[in-house]
Amino acid sequence: MLIKNKHLIQITLQIIFLSIFLIFCNSCAKKEEDKKTETVATDEKKSDEPVSNKYNFFETTLSKNGNKIEEITLFGKAKSLNNYSVVPAVQGQITKLFIKNGSTVRAGQLLANIDDKVLRSGIDQLKADYQISVSEIGRAKQLFDSAKKLYNTGLMPKQDYDNTFFNLQQAKIRAEAAKSKISSLNTQLGYGKVIAENAGTIYNLLPVGSLVGPNMTAIATINAIPSDIEFNIPFNLKLSPSDKLYIDNKEYDINYLHSDPATNNKMANVKISGNKFENSQPVNAIFKKVTNGVQVPQASVISYKGSPVVFKVIKEKDNCSVIATPVKIIYSDDKLYLISGIQSKTKIIAKGAEILEDKEKIECEK
Repeated sequence: MLIKNKHLIQITLQIIFLSIFLIFCNSCAKKEEDKKTETVATDEKKSDEPVSNKYNFFETTLSKNGNKIEEITLFGKAKSLNNYSVVPAVQGQITKLFIKNGSTVRAGQLLANIDDKVLRSGIDQLKADYQISVSEIGRAKQLFDSAKKLYNTGLMPKQDYDNTFFNLQQAKIRAEAAKSKISSLNTQLGYGKVIAENAGTIYNLLPVGSLVGPNMTAIATINAIPSDIEFNIPFNLKLSPSDKLYIDNKEYDINYLHSDPATNNKMANVKISGNKFENSQPVNAIFKKVTNGVQVPQASVISYKGSPVVFKVIKEKDNCSVIATPVKIIYSDDKLYLISGIQSKTKIIAKGAEILEDKEKIECEK
């Protein structure tokens, strides 16, 4: 009886210890779950950090002299990269000119007509030869058809039959040759109209009646329309490839900067297009140098709906928003300046502007 009671006590104690262990484990699990919940909440709180932390704010300033732009004149000359000779593809005399020395022509413009009498005479002869060949084909086919019947009935030797077939094939070859030559001469007939390959200015033009052709004297030389302008840079002026030059109030990019090997002068090359200038024509350009202006970080100016803008910060009580403000910019000495749109002592977004929208609300700078 005592042994049984002792055994019962042991079982009871084991159950008590197991219950305590389960209660302890459940408490640990709850603490771990609470810790995870707290971590998630902390992460969520971090994700809701102030919007202002995503941006850098910048306050613009002006010097006491205000916004001043100095215009500097650069002197240069238009130049063409190449000239080319106008040489017709066929030989003949010039019968008509549609231009004169000094004329400005466009690519594809008709310049002159070359005498095509020899070509037309040759074409007429080939057409006659072709008609003869066609008649010969008809006669040769009749002889061949008759010979075929006689050969099939055993009344004509094979050698005679083969001869009629050979004669038919030769007549066809002569007709095709005449037809091909006619096509070739018709193509050359088109070469009698001399066309300008490129735009430019005509000079060294030969008179009507001159004999011209391949490997002979050219009809004229075309001085190609200038595609570049070379400007001398004053020794005391510093330019960078990002600067702009203004020609007739139109803005041009600087193509490249270099030194003239003959004079060692610094030069700026500008690409142009169209029939705007003649070769070696003097051309002036204006460089607009900002001596006093609103210098801003380059990251603050972005392209927004196709225009350069700066996001201006508007504060009303404790609330802030941004306004996409169009600005006019200019580069000088590799620095960016605003010459319109933003005044002095204006808060703008200097970094992070690319992710903003017009009138978007943000948290104010602290």
